[in-house]
Amino acid sequence: EEEEEDDDDGGFELVEACSGEGGGRVGGLGRRVQRPPLSEEEFAAMFDGEGRLVAVQAFRERVFGSGMEPGVRREAWKYLLGVYPVGSTAAERTALAVRLRKQYDVLRGQWSSIGREQAARFDKWRERCSRIDKDVRRTDRALPFFSAERGPNIRALRHILLTYGMYNFNLGYCQGMSDLASPLLYVMRDEVEAFWCFAALMDRLQGNFDSDQRSMHCQLLALRALVQVLDPQLHAHLERHEALTYFFTFRWVLIHFKREFKYEEVQRLWEAMWACPFTPHLHLYLVAAVLIHHRRAILEQDLDFD
Repeated sequence: EEEEEDDDDGGFELVEACSGEGGGRVGGLGRRVQRPPLSEEEFAAMFDGEGRLVAVQAFRERVFGSGMEPGVRREAWKYLLGVYPVGSTAAERTALAVRLRKQYDVLRGQWSSIGREQAARFDKWRERCSRIDKDVRRTDRALPFFSAERGPNIRALRHILLTYGMYNFNLGYCQGMSDLASPLLYVMRDEVEAFWCFAALMDRLQGNFDSDQRSMHCQLLALRALVQVLDPQLHAHLERHEALTYFFTFRWVLIHFKREFKYEEVQRLWEAMWACPFTPHLHLYLVAAVLIHHRRAILEQDLDFD
């Protein structure tokens, strides 16, 4: 049974061939001219008179290829994450924002009304609050936006995570979620908007945090198959070092490189993944690319993969 499970890539569709001596290079891919990021003016021109985003394909291609200026992200990310319906008018989005704000207030009221006496008889809730408080206090504190110990942004991040625990009580809170919520709050500058973006992102990534870790296992199996295709020599090296579980890349996959790159780079990376027209699993190709980029160091040094 174990052998059959190891061969299961969880339905991830991967590339089938590559070229280049020594591995590490995908055939047919070359350099292209980098266009400037999507500007506010260009983004505004993609809407019709009633505020519908009509140039949807061009929007996604521009974001995937070049990213966007920081001033575009607050609205554009809502489209990429599915908070805004693509065909919605400006009036419909305004009405939607009102409904979502009211719904958020109800969800937040569910946990904020839990008093000390009730919490004393609610072990699971106290444990969840404790985990959130610990993680919030150490999430991105080097950034000025989150630097104040008892500042409004730290409080907003805590509120988002506690409210999500009510929104999706079965999943609750798991370590790593604060890393995913932080950039959303930074971009949105609004607790309610950041919450719904986070909820939409978690709809995609919930499997990463399931207790059985099946989704993570399937992704690491798919990554193994991908590296084997793209760089057989590197794959063989990892096999000799009994590192084919790829567990050393677990955090990269779990929170999509959040702790591996600079804050602005993470934002650019995430929007490219959300806009990617080729695969919903771009993050696995990026993990493979990082490993192949460092293949010489990996092959020449006796690295520890634990």
